[in-house]
Amino acid sequence: MESLWPVGRVVFLMGPTSSGKSSLAIKLSEHMPIEIISVDSTLVYRGARIGAARPSRSMLGRVPHHLIGICDPTSVYSVAKFHEDASRAIDEIRARRKLPVLVGGTGMYFRALENGLHDLPDRDERVRTELDSICEMYGSSRLHQILAESDPESARRIHESDSHRLIRAIEVFRVTGDTMTSLMAKARKKTYEISPIKFVLGNRNREILASAISKRFDDMLEKGFVNEVNELLSDTSAAEDNLLLGSVGYKQVCDYLMDKINYMKMKKQAIVATRQLAKRQRTWFRKEIDAIWCDSESVQSDLRTMIKLICGDIEHR
Repeated sequence: MESLWPVGRVVFLMGPTSSGKSSLAIKLSEHMPIEIISVDSTLVYRGARIGAARPSRSMLGRVPHHLIGICDPTSVYSVAKFHEDASRAIDEIRARRKLPVLVGGTGMYFRALENGLHDLPDRDERVRTELDSICEMYGSSRLHQILAESDPESARRIHESDSHRLIRAIEVFRVTGDTMTSLMAKARKKTYEISPIKFVLGNRNREILASAISKRFDDMLEKGFVNEVNELLSDTSAAEDNLLLGSVGYKQVCDYLMDKINYMKMKKQAIVATRQLAKRQRTWFRKEIDAIWCDSESVQSDLRTMIKLICGDIEHR
């Protein structure tokens, strides 16, 4: 049977949080046989449900999804591991004569898959032990200050609450004497050839995205997000090392449950942190070469254009 799209085609559907990527992917599945590969550094962890906007059971039942809930939240899921898992999933989907559609907002994962991996150093347990102690004594904001002194570009890119990525960036500098920013600008090792057609879903009106973020967090709270975080905290054997509890949304609810902030402050801080995340994601995706930007407010017309581009009926210029 002849394929509807050029041989080897892979689709990237990228965009900031709350821009409607998952819904658009489901709509796409109504017109062509696809399988979805999640490109989300939070959804990859088991236990990430409401707070990570995990697709509903009906969505998961309608279209096969991959790389959701595959990693224990106390274990680091690296870019290299994503590269390995996504590459394998793409090959398996192609073997089933379906179209791999990668959907998410973790720009580093997309870029590694398309351009290859950087030659970064292995973990240094001595350095990590020192940085873990600093984080425990003074908080992740101190790590952010340390990183800003040696690698201000990475400090601007990494949120001050993301202790895992802050430690990694400082570790790279301590071990190599070079910054993460500098190393990432150098040539990559390509072990998997891929030439995706790339779509970025966004809102021309930022106020619309801000409103969508606020509404989605309210919906999460109504669905039981606080209970979800409480369950993660109740697992005392793993709570301290649970990487989910440091991610956007989870961290603020965690602070609320630990009586560090009140309910209203938790809501405000979580929404602000999510908007900041969306801003960083938009900045990242603006640097994507040959990406086609689609407006979240005109999904239907954009969907028709997407299908024609994917099938090669029109040429992307």
